[in-house]
Amino acid sequence: MKLLGEVSTVKQMELTAGFLELLSQAPDLLDFQPPRLCNLQHLVLDMWSTRGCLQAISYVLRIYPNVSYLSLRCDMKSNSENVDDDWETGLSSRGMLSHLKYVQIERVEGCDAELKLLSFLLNNATDLEELSIYFISDEVTQVEQFKDKLRGVPTASLSIRLVFQTQF
Repeated sequence: MKLLGEVSTVKQMELTAGFLELLSQAPDLLDFQPPRLCNLQHLVLDMWSTRGCLQAISYVLRIYPNVSYLSLRCDMKSNSENVDDDWETGLSSRGMLSHLKYVQIERVEGCDAELKLLSFLLNNATDLEELSIYFISDEVTQVEQFKDKLRGVPTASLSIRLVFQTQF
């Protein structure tokens, strides 16, 4: 937590999934009153679908309230058994996602954990203008079903644009 406070003047930052897991081990991470570091605007996170990683992301988004561009590189499927049903508890701070304008999510496979994460973003990011999703699956039927499910999710933003791409 001290390290994140020391980089208060950066405008762009990338954090690894391992760092996020380590950060999540801090005692009372979500109960700790974080500093507000306002310079960061562009954040890239490698992430696993573990409760700890998602809690650390919550903490990072709370201490950097002006992040308008968020890029997530997922490894959801390999760890999806580690996410329980109340994983979003730490992400529920009022207005926490309202500053996000652009979200890019790479390495999407179309699993349930990814749908939960994306649904949460769509339901809570009130000013989100664009959500770009990059699939790594070459299973056309699975990708199309995932897209249909995502299109059916209610959105908090009135002007969101969903962009779907395939990456191999």
